[in-house]
Amino acid sequence: MTLSYQLRAVSLDYVGDIQIQVLENSSPARLLWQCELPETQDAELTLLEAMDDRFLVAVTNKGKVFLGDLGRRQMPQVAELTCSFDSATWLEPAQQRLWLAGHFRQQPLKGRRLLALDLMTGTLAADWPIDDRDLDLTTLTRRSDGQFAFYGRNSKPGYKFREHWIHSINPDNGEQQRCPLPSKPTPENITVRPWLFQDKARGLALMPAANTLTQVGEDSFAFEVQLLDLNLGEVVWQRVVRHINLAQVGDEHRHRSLGEALGRIVAGQYAHTDSDAWQQLLSCLTGAWFDPELPEIWLGWQDGTLQKIGLDGQRLSPLYRLGEQAANGGCRSPIYFDHERLVPTGRNLDRLTLAYGFECDEHLEATLPEPMAAAPLEEEPQWLACRPLMGQRLEIPETLQAQPGPSGCVHITTTDLHSAEGRQQALAQLLRLLPALQENLCDTQRGDCGWLGRLLGRVKPRQEAPRRALYLAFSDGLDRTLSEKQFFHEAIHHEGCAPLIARLIDHFSRWPCAARLVGHDGEPPLANAAYALCLAPEQLPLLANYFCAIGGGEEVSPFHINRTLAVIREHHAGTPELAAFLATVPWPYNDATFTKHERDPYDDWGEDD
Repeated sequence: MTLSYQLRAVSLDYVGDIQIQVLENSSPARLLWQCELPETQDAELTLLEAMDDRFLVAVTNKGKVFLGDLGRRQMPQVAELTCSFDSATWLEPAQQRLWLAGHFRQQPLKGRRLLALDLMTGTLAADWPIDDRDLDLTTLTRRSDGQFAFYGRNSKPGYKFREHWIHSINPDNGEQQRCPLPSKPTPENITVRPWLFQDKARGLALMPAANTLTQVGEDSFAFEVQLLDLNLGEVVWQRVVRHINLAQVGDEHRHRSLGEALGRIVAGQYAHTDSDAWQQLLSCLTGAWFDPELPEIWLGWQDGTLQKIGLDGQRLSPLYRLGEQAANGGCRSPIYFDHERLVPTGRNLDRLTLAYGFECDEHLEATLPEPMAAAPLEEEPQWLACRPLMGQRLEIPETLQAQPGPSGCVHITTTDLHSAEGRQQALAQLLRLLPALQENLCDTQRGDCGWLGRLLGRVKPRQEAPRRALYLAFSDGLDRTLSEKQFFHEAIHHEGCAPLIARLIDHFSRWPCAARLVGHDGEPPLANAAYALCLAPEQLPLLANYFCAIGGGEEVSPFHINRTLAVIREHHAGTPELAAFLATVPWPYNDATFTKHERDPYDDWGEDD
């Protein structure tokens, strides 16, 4: 289905609600419409997909279901199927139906179930209990025969107890079947890294093979992978794809203990106490991307290498090592740390895109050579030229960007949030936006601005205006996001950003409505931007104006009392700049004895789902 638009989600870590953006199919992309999903600040999306040119669906990992209508510019919640975070979805656009597998928490749907939701009415069309408690619900896949399939495995640590299987459910009558797999799964899952890589469109899953371990050199081992076909309920093949040595598996100080444990596994003397070593070896495979247009899989490894194999398991390329051109004319790895995740993410003609790092938030682009052919397993990796991947900034019309969302969010975009240039772009964009933001947020027609308004207010006091929310969300062309706290904490250290942050605070301090605005979670507006400037003595007069603008009094936020003012007093103690600052700011900012209890956000966390 070819659509006239594309979808994007922007979410910050526990800050504000998830933002849904509808973008024009253009280059660069242009924002057509955006909305917020209420009460989703602690959730993640498991589905964001279009049903057609008009309707779109978003589902969170907690079971909230939203249906967007582009014609009406609305995206209401149609269901709240409270469930655990490890839920999964499957959308049937033609039937306007959503299938949801999860561990549900409220009666009458309590327990592990597979549900079908009619999106137009918000009612359940099917409800089947899931018999097996050891399934990975996130692997929900629609098979070619119309049934749903899951991957399942037990969690017993002993080798002889380890088993895995494919579990299927007939969506018409709820009948269920388990198909045991003849191979062994990875040892007990003790790693935070993914070890199962799926192609849900084809019903395939790739994972390291853990039947046996073969040593091929003094410190070198054969690495096997296996392909599961959820349509057939079987292991299609298991093959050696590379050789890997201890230096590529773990740190040097662990080589001896790691080698001894792997040696016992090779000799068949395996005990469950060696699971850690075996899992560490198997976790060297950090990514697998199934090409949707070709029968190929690209594998990424933690030693900064990658390779291509076919859907039949045959090796189709040598082992490549990513490299950038160094100053001396040679090649060097662009990945700074050893044993980082490397994940192939896509292909555009002859360019392969990759992500790397602990959170896979750094991106590369490699140009693929032609032709490619497999090399002997014992051959050293070949260098493959790559370069940082550049993102395109999203274009947002000022009329949309300057209108905060219901939660007060204003979205700022740039090309690269991790570079000084990209952060300067974001700050420059924000500065250009300030006049329009001020116009939308400040009621300039109110008579209480100026001496006449204050005089009339004494005669006939006005009801205090409600406080309006304002906070910033930053994103870039590579889908990375930062909150205000994260952005300003980093930006203040980038060359050229400090003067722009100072201009931001100076401009905001002149807003007549500054005292009537509030940031996220009750913090003062732009609190983290002000905090970023507090070490510079030349910025104290500017900060004094900021504190005068947001106002003082008994009900001030504890943010500046416990952070900004504490740092200013300690860092500038005994200086004339501090004396002038304290003489200017209102109470209680100039009172060193004033204290304000600050709520610990972790106190609000309930039992983990």
